[in-house]
This record gives sequence, C-alpha cells and structure tokens, in this order.
Amino acid sequence: MKGLKVILVLTYVIIILLLLLSLKKCNNNAHTIPIKEKFNADVVMCIDCTSSMSSIIGTIKNNALNFYPDIKKRCVEQGKEILSMRVKVIAFRDFCDEKPFEESSFYSFPEQEKEFKSYVHDLKDYGGGDEPERAYDALSMAIQSNWSNNPNTRKVIILWTDVPSHPLSGTANSGIRDFDELTSIWNTKLPKESKRLIMFAPSHATWNIIENNWDNAKRHDVTTGGGLTDVDYNEILKTLSESI
Repeated sequence: MKGLKVILVLTYVIIILLLLLSLKKCNNNAHTIPIKEKFNADVVMCIDCTSSMSSIIGTIKNNALNFYPDIKKRCVEQGKEILSMRVKVIAFRDFCDEKPFEESSFYSFPEQEKEFKSYVHDLKDYGGGDEPERAYDALSMAIQSNWSNNPNTRKVIILWTDVPSHPLSGTANSGIRDFDELTSIWNTKLPKESKRLIMFAPSHATWNIIENNWDNAKRHDVTTGGGLTDVDYNEILKTLSESI
C-alpha cells in the first residue's frame, strides 16, 4: 500500500513538472515575434563634432561596443533580423576649423567593433564658428560612400546636428557644389527601396526641405543649439530600428 502511494505521488509530481514545462514553452512562444525580414546593413554616421556636441559624442563613445548587439535586438523585437552590419563615421565641423572633416572606412561588425570604438573614442568636439556647420558637405560625402553592392543591404545615413547647414561648398571630398546636385545624387546613387536617411536635427529650412522632399528621409526634432542633450541612446536605437 505504501509503495502504491509513493508511485502515485511521483506520478503527480511528474505530471505537474510536465505541465509547468509546457506552460513555460507556450509563454516563450507567445513572446517570440516571427522574423519577416532578413537583411544586411551599411550605416554611415554623420556627426557634428563642434564644441556644443559633447553630449551626443559622449553617448556614441559610451555605447560604441554595444551598438551592434543592441540594434540587432531591437530589430528582432520588430520581426527583422540584421545578418551583418558595416558602420562608417564622418565627423564634420565648420570652415574655420583645422579639421573640417574626419572620415573613416567601413568597420565590419562584430569583427571590428573594437576598431570602431577606438576611432570614435578619438573624436574631439571643438570649433564651430558661426551657427551653421558643414553638414550638407558631410551628407554629400556620406551618399557617395563605397556602399555594399549586395542588393539585400540597407543603406542608412544617420546625421546628428543641432544647427542649420552651410550651403554646399564644392570643396569637400564629394565635390558636390549645390543642393540640386545633392538631391540628384540622393535620387540616383542609391536604390529607393534600400536607402534611409535619419536626421536628428532642428526644425530649419535646411533640414525641412530634405524631410519634405527626399525619399525615405525622416527627421527627429531637436533643440537648436542644444547639443542634442534631448536625445539619448535608447531614442537613437528606437528611431533607427523603426526606420531601417
């Protein structure tokens, strides 16, 4: 009789454990979003590195090693999977500055995460004469980057600035001389379905005209002259993962 009771108790325990495991599996499946898109990504970061921008530069530096796994995780939560990523940096300042531009090569992630972190760590915020900076020139350089030829690669430009842009100078590496020419290369250089432009920039004619007239261009509003202190890392991840 005693042996029968032991068998019954063990049977009940096993049944309860199986039910708990089944419930856990159901819960995990309920929170798993099916992957609907898989793609590669080339990302060019255009960063205003004048004196007012220490906040956003610090944010990028502090999260350089986490950027790839964090953006992958955010995309998976939206049913998208990034198979591989390359990231390039273009720092820009003003005409009067010693280094108006600093341009890196593309870094492959995750293999070159440390090299990317090292490059970003060496960026210095200084200079900036009048309010506008050379953002259009940096944007022209970004558009003409050596993007991947893989048709399954999203081409993404992220631009951070807290001021308007100077007109194009024609003296940057791109050689682009005016806004019409800049618009033309945006329309023709990159396929419409794969390109994205994300701007963290103030409401100003130099940015509004792009937001309102360029394909796949999105602007996140920031305070003019505020150094992007109103933009945090999570906001960057959210905006990028939703746009890519």
